[in-house]
Amino acid sequence: PGTCALPLELLVNSSTDGSVAGLPDIDSGDVCEDFGGEAVLRFIADADGPVCVSTVFDINRAVDPSLFVQTTCGDPDTEIVCSNDIGGPLDDALQAQVEFVATEDDTYFIVVSANPGDNGGAFSVALSSGTCN
Repeated sequence: PGTCALPLELLVNSSTDGSVAGLPDIDSGDVCEDFGGEAVLRFIADADGPVCVSTVFDINRAVDPSLFVQTTCGDPDTEIVCSNDIGGPLDDALQAQVEFVATEDDTYFIVVSANPGDNGGAFSVALSSGTCN
């Protein structure tokens, strides 16, 4: 699980853990960096409105993640938002966060890339309704 063919499910006001270890590369657009192994999570909007997706800081998962959202998994031309390096509670534990306006019943693919992707890249991601704080 965690690929375009078999994405992890992410629901509103929930979080999930995963790893990018051994996963294929998913192309991002020109703005965000992808590190070569990405995990894919699928979110189907249950209402119109803003949503916030963020990596969750955990000292045991201190990675340098990036997040990007696509409407067609693996197609960088459908990327609607990305984030790399918003900072974190420790200088060496950078985090990522994206906010976008979802449309009810539309499907969004949230792609997590973690550096170094080849070495495990464990992560936690949370999705909440509303704007990011």
